[in-house]
Amino acid sequence: MTKIDVAITGATGFVGRHLVQCLRKDGRSLRVLARDPSKLEHKDVEFVQGDLSSPPALSELCAGVRSVVHCAGLVMATTRQAFEEVNVQGTANMVAAAREAGVGRFVHLSSLAAREPGISDYAATKRAGEDLVASESGNMAWVMLRPPAIYGPGDKATLPLIKQLTQRIAVLPGSKSGRASLLHVEDLATALVALLERDDTAGQIYELDDGHRDGYSWEQMAQLSGKVQGRKVSCIFLPRPAVSLVGRVEQKFASWGDRMPQVTPGKTAELYHEDWVCRNLLLQDNSDWKPSISFEDGFEQTVAWYREAGWL
Repeated sequence: MTKIDVAITGATGFVGRHLVQCLRKDGRSLRVLARDPSKLEHKDVEFVQGDLSSPPALSELCAGVRSVVHCAGLVMATTRQAFEEVNVQGTANMVAAAREAGVGRFVHLSSLAAREPGISDYAATKRAGEDLVASESGNMAWVMLRPPAIYGPGDKATLPLIKQLTQRIAVLPGSKSGRASLLHVEDLATALVALLERDDTAGQIYELDDGHRDGYSWEQMAQLSGKVQGRKVSCIFLPRPAVSLVGRVEQKFASWGDRMPQVTPGKTAELYHEDWVCRNLLLQDNSDWKPSISFEDGFEQTVAWYREAGWL
């Protein structure tokens, strides 16, 4: 059987699409998991139809594969159970399939939120997923990444915040004293590729950012976005109680139908947490990988893509 270099979950998602593109440029043979193959941007990529709840599909995905990159995860949901099913049980299913297939390396895309598991259901389940990878991988060499806020072309999650930063007055759900690291999606994709080969990174959980140490305040982001646009951008910060109220109302209405809320109590807690700065075991300090896209360049590129796509 011809070995496949890399199997990927979450290939139709924001990060997964960029990772597939990056690996194709690198000349790697790929197999991807896709619930809906019609959403694959590259139709010539080998795929297995299914999701993380289907052990037979995961076994097929991992058969004859050298390495796995597990990108699939649930970022927004209205119940803890929904997060558990994907971020915990889905990860357990994926680890088991990879281990049983004899996969050599398992790269797990986690989140900086896992550093604060008590802050939200999302954060708690991302930490639980990490714990499963560390405890259940058997002889597989595993490595995990905790990226900060990811942005770039094609991302709907950060679109509302990027849109605010294109206005003269940005109305923001966060605190003036809060700080956060950022990373462009293309840099995240190259980091995931870099981890496929390095044995010295195995058994570690890395944080990574765009090289701007100590992260950004909202006002710094506004200043840099204004510089790109050639005008001043000022910030107004929404009071947390108001955003919390909106989140509770949206979650209540979402429970009556199929609409996913834009804000939940958990997401509100994440937005108003004051320290999302990457600083623990930074990947760029412990490997040859380096970020290449600054926030100014990434913001300009992302806004141009949104406008061309009609999203702005």
